[in-house]
Amino acid sequence: MLFRLGIISSILTFLTFLLLPLALYKLLYKVNKTHASLMVIFALISVPNFFVNILEKLSVLTLISKSEYLQHMRTNKLKIRKIGKF
Repeated sequence: MLFRLGIISSILTFLTFLLLPLALYKLLYKVNKTHASLMVIFALISVPNFFVNILEKLSVLTLISKSEYLQHMRTNKLKIRKIGKF
């Protein structure tokens, strides 16, 4: 449950991160419009990278939730894999 809440909070964080460069653009375009535009572009490019990381977390949830995958493993192997991943 905590892992799922972490994923949801990450999604909300990245969605609110989209608003930050737009607000900063309004403040900084008077100083240098080129630099302000580049800041918005780079920030918008970085958000899909964050969502790719969230997809990896979701793939972990799908692996854990599949009972066929877990039936073939003993509890010792699961503990070792858990320690090795994180």
